[in-house]
Amino acid sequence: MSGNVDAAVLSALNNLAERLTDVTDRLEKLETSGPSVAPTRSAAGAPSSAPAAGGSGGNLSVLGWEAIVSTELKAFMSTVALVGGDAVEAANAAVKAFHECGKLVAMAAECAKPADLQSALAPLSNAIGVVTAIPKPRNRKDPQFLCIDLIQGAIGSLCWVAADPNETTICVENNLEIMRFTGDKILMTYRHKEGGDMYVKFENAYTAIWKKVLEYVGQHHQLGLSWNEAGISTSQYKPSTASASTPAPAPASNKTAAAPAPAPKPAPKKPVARPKRPEVNERAGFDLLKLGYCSGTRQQKQNRTIKVENEKKDAIQIYDCEYTNIEIIGTPKAVMVTGCNKYSISLPGCLSQFNVDNSKAGQIELYGAVPTMQVEKCQDFDVYIKSKDAESCQFVSANVTGFNIYLEKEGPEGLELVSLGVPTQFESSLSFRDNTPTLTTTTVEHAGE
Repeated sequence: MSGNVDAAVLSALNNLAERLTDVTDRLEKLETSGPSVAPTRSAAGAPSSAPAAGGSGGNLSVLGWEAIVSTELKAFMSTVALVGGDAVEAANAAVKAFHECGKLVAMAAECAKPADLQSALAPLSNAIGVVTAIPKPRNRKDPQFLCIDLIQGAIGSLCWVAADPNETTICVENNLEIMRFTGDKILMTYRHKEGGDMYVKFENAYTAIWKKVLEYVGQHHQLGLSWNEAGISTSQYKPSTASASTPAPAPASNKTAAAPAPAPKPAPKKPVARPKRPEVNERAGFDLLKLGYCSGTRQQKQNRTIKVENEKKDAIQIYDCEYTNIEIIGTPKAVMVTGCNKYSISLPGCLSQFNVDNSKAGQIELYGAVPTMQVEKCQDFDVYIKSKDAESCQFVSANVTGFNIYLEKEGPEGLELVSLGVPTQFESSLSFRDNTPTLTTTTVEHAGE
């Protein structure tokens, strides 16, 4: 796999930047002369504010997207060259997805909304799928894992083109919330670490892209992707020959670096007991609270309290805690738990989502609304629903065993505790439709006790 950024990507971005400069100069001249645009009329005779036919090259929406590609995306690709590794493949795939989104924006500027919208969206959907399917290293602390995870976390924001009216910016914001968990990990890990500057630049450049995308969508497509009501059919549309084409993926390199001469084996050393890491319970930055390396025993558990000073703005990170009871006071923006064992958390609610990964024997008490709880690679994970608001939580799980949800229900003899097991077994069956094989997968349901 290539460790260099695809030269075709940088060449296409440079060409796009030059073309954008020329178009911007022409547009500024038109604004200076104060041109007036006569309203066009649709087939029914109603006035339309859609741009007049004559190409999408001068459309402000198209120019705005091209500006993002030629400025923020180009700056990000320069940081990818520093990081190298598998992140290059993910970045090249993301560039393709941006170009597919740009093609849709340009098409919408000249065409009426098609009846078969899914066909028009298919190339972008496929490009996003390529990004999310890129495998990550198995070691979650590998910087390449974090870089690829960062790219994949926000790429779904490009689905704003298919969002309902008034939900385009929400689509972008929701995906940015997912990306921020990984972004915060990168900043916390490498901000003050020698040689970590390139990863910080990588994160900052990628975040800058999506801040600009959010601003762009709010300015040009608040009510959904703007199609030209008086435009031509998509079947008649021909993309501008001047637009930048999607670059081919970077070819895999067959050359491998010469392996260094093996170092002489050092003399065996006596095992040294690893010193216990000091507990971390502090504010890191203006919007992050951290609790880590808190360890009790089976006989005497540790009790810790995390107070949210800036409600719905502070995020909480809990890591490497064992035999610890944690009470959160106040509503945080998000909570991330990783590498914990034999722990319990009392949560009054959460603004965005609650993430748990690589942990064992966890118990969560929900006293307020949590939009989403994502559980990954965990064992023996119990959630207790303590309020009506908490019942609306959506649970997303992957590679989890022993995941149970408990809630109190009125029974013949008063309140009863109901246990619901989250399915971990699946049934798949092969079927044929129009001589095309398909695979149908269903979960093995668990009944409440």
